[in-house]
Amino acid sequence: VRALTTRGEGVAGGLVVAHVDAPLPTARLVGVVGDHPIPGHRSARAADALGAAAAAARHGRLAFVLLSGGASALVGAGLDPTLTARDLAEATRVLLAAGLPIDVVNACRKRIARWGAG
Repeated sequence: VRALTTRGEGVAGGLVVAHVDAPLPTARLVGVVGDHPIPGHRSARAADALGAAAAAARHGRLAFVLLSGGASALVGAGLDPTLTARDLAEATRVLLAAGLPIDVVNACRKRIARWGAG
């Protein structure tokens, strides 16, 4: 935000999803807390907020998308609306408990998750 402001650019808005509630550098950003490492109800709400933010993005405007490790859990929600937060959490628990490498876990999650999956 500071770098953009120094260049005379403003921040029109945005979404920050984190595993804890934290202060944001500008009031134009909305903060949402997701669950980590197992996606849960907060992650489902964060996924909905991400969908709304993506839908609100205006054509022809510059948009930044910054992802870090853990995004699959933080914005974890089912691809199919009948897949509940509890279902996705259980699938994630089973995959992680199996001791699979993360790329294999993500390949499985990619088939059922709306956002993320590595």
